Amino acid sequence: LLLVLRSFEEQVAVFKESLMAAPPSEAQRKDLDFLLTVGEMFALIVYAQLALESARLYAIEDDVVDQMFDVLVRMIDTQGREVLPSEFMAAAARNDLLRNIDRWVVGASLSFAAQKKPECLFVRLSKETVRDAGFLEWLDNHLRSSRAEPQRLCFQVTEESATSHLPQVKALGAALRQRSFRFALEGFGSGRTSSGLLEAVPLDFVKIDGTIVQGLARDEALQQRVRALVEAARKRDIQTIGERVEDANTMAVLWQVGVEYIQGYFINEPEQVVLRAER
Repeated sequence: LLLVLRSFEEQVAVFKESLMAAPPSEAQRKDLDFLLTVGEMFALIVYAQLALESARLYAIEDDVVDQMFDVLVRMIDTQGREVLPSEFMAAAARNDLLRNIDRWVVGASLSFAAQKKPECLFVRLSKETVRDAGFLEWLDNHLRSSRAEPQRLCFQVTEESATSHLPQVKALGAALRQRSFRFALEGFGSGRTSSGLLEAVPLDFVKIDGTIVQGLARDEALQQRVRALVEAARKRDIQTIGERVEDANTMAVLWQVGVEYIQGYFINEPEQVVLRAER
């Protein structure tokens, strides 16, 4: 946490210095407010810095999979109010802070996995972490200190990230699986190279893109496309998950095309798991 705090403090100092050269724009003022808020949050000893929420995954043909969760992140401001990713991720990206947030979430997830021993936590990694040459060394150190079992975490990147940074994603997926972590693509099926990614990237799961899932029940051509992707994944021992399932018809169609797991508000809303980080 102290390393992350120092990084935030350095970002604030650099950003303030750059603003002295010219009057700040409205976007720059908002970014500075964001950095100051995050810096204050990480300086607190007891307050939660980021809140994790978990979305439970269900197996379509079996009972509830009690211990498979998708980890979501929220920020808590200094007044204890929840800040959604749509409100802080863009500013974090502009100020090169996504890697810091990723590392906090991964560290918190490792601690949670060590304590609660879920079957699997799905943890997102940004494009910045995909390109981060120091991430694996950092992860090795935190895995040892947390004493978590690596197979309890499944790291996931978007299909867009895999397409744009294929060599890095292939190397990252292979390195993570070599360490007994699991690896997944989310937003799967949204691009033109989805089938090729099944061959190119070492995977344990793919998550069918939520926009595809939401239109599935009324589009037979789309159903055939998803069926083909599911069959291609199954041939490679890659399990499939349907995202953003919001009604019974969609769940039934996903079962018919062979998808194995589902998640979404039709099943249950995210469950809050707040992890408090201390200095």
